Amino acid sequence: MSPQVVLSGPDADTVLASVAHDGTEQLLAVAGTASPVSWTAPDGWEIEGVLCVPDGPGPFPLVVNVHCGPLWSFQDSWSMNYPWVPLLVSRGYAVLNPNPRGSSGRGQVFARAVVHDMGGAYADDLLSGVDALVDRGIADPARGGLIGRSYGGFMSSWLSTRSTRFAAAVPTSPVTDWYSQSFTSNIADDTKPLAGR
Repeated sequence: MSPQVVLSGPDADTVLASVAHDGTEQLLAVAGTASPVSWTAPDGWEIEGVLCVPDGPGPFPLVVNVHCGPLWSFQDSWSMNYPWVPLLVSRGYAVLNPNPRGSSGRGQVFARAVVHDMGGAYADDLLSGVDALVDRGIADPARGGLIGRSYGGFMSSWLSTRSTRFAAAVPTSPVTDWYSQSFTSNIADDTKPLAGR
């Protein structure tokens, strides 16, 4: 169904506004489906995310879309707020949009779990998510990739050094030097508390 605002009444529904056009219909036809997914991290924490998959049976090549922050989270919203998600799904890829520890929306303890542990257990949360999708027959273990911006770019760079399961990584605006980030960046105050500086 095309995005629209509808007034529902006892006798009929009235469309008040619609952004439907040939382009939205095409995107809706190829964007696949999004559904909640969860798995268990190596230390027993339950990790959640949103999995976007194309039509048809798996296993699919999998791209892990790592959000920025880390104090941010994916929700079931159009394109996960990243334009590459529906593009990848339309090309036959499954896209895992994970909310590992440090993500917002699950309380202070969960959000603070990355303080002084940048790229530690957070990375294990992501890698165990890939393992879970492979075990469930959704992801092809030989065709994996990473993409992310800012902190997600850092994790995309970092995860490609932690595992050989990824054939490609696309880090955009990554933090690749925490000292430079902490002492020369215009947003240094955002990450100093996390890195323990």
